[in-house]
Amino acid sequence: MDRTLVEKITRMVIEKLEEHSSYRPLSKEEINKWDEISSVFETRKTVESTVEVNSPLSERELRRWSEITASLEKKKEEAITSAQNTNENNLIRFNRYN
Repeated sequence: MDRTLVEKITRMVIEKLEEHSSYRPLSKEEINKWDEISSVFETRKTVESTVEVNSPLSERELRRWSEITASLEKKKEEAITSAQNTNENNLIRFNRYN
């Protein structure tokens, strides 16, 4: 979150509220308090995103990873076998790509 942008938007909203309502504007102290609160939320968001990145894989994710790697190994073995069969028959296969 861009703090400068948030501050500008907040000030614009406050100005509009002052024009069209009887509410008093925030004092400097209240604005400072709000800045403290918003910085805590930004810090918490950063910490939470770091925790997500460093958390271990779930059982479901581990099973999925095993499925993916097993299918890749199977395809690799098939490619090697196919290449060996081609070499044994002294055949070369040309593919044309348009």
